[in-house]
Amino acid sequence: MLSRMEKEMMRAVYALSHEKGSCLVSAKELTSRLSEEVNCEDMLSALKSDEYLDYLSSMRKGEEVFVITLLARGQNFPREMRKERETYLIRLIMAVGGAVVSFLVGLILKSLWK
Repeated sequence: MLSRMEKEMMRAVYALSHEKGSCLVSAKELTSRLSEEVNCEDMLSALKSDEYLDYLSSMRKGEEVFVITLLARGQNFPREMRKERETYLIRLIMAVGGAVVSFLVGLILKSLWK
């Protein structure tokens, strides 16, 4: 499971490269798409170790740029996020349903012993 910032980074990378599967992006542009200031190199390295993407770091006109290629898990990132939301929703429904059932059973048992 990805952290909040890793999800945000994956959304930014996916938006930049989902059509071709790869992109050339500067560290400054990646940082501008994120809500917090993070070290892009560390974040991309973590995503690389989780097999979401592959990247190469380079310098272009004195500016750090990344050549990012989405791997299979990276290309399926939106579907993975949908599945995660569905799982949370099912868990929430099960918890609420369990609470309602236990409340009703409690009322029935209370009415039986009066």
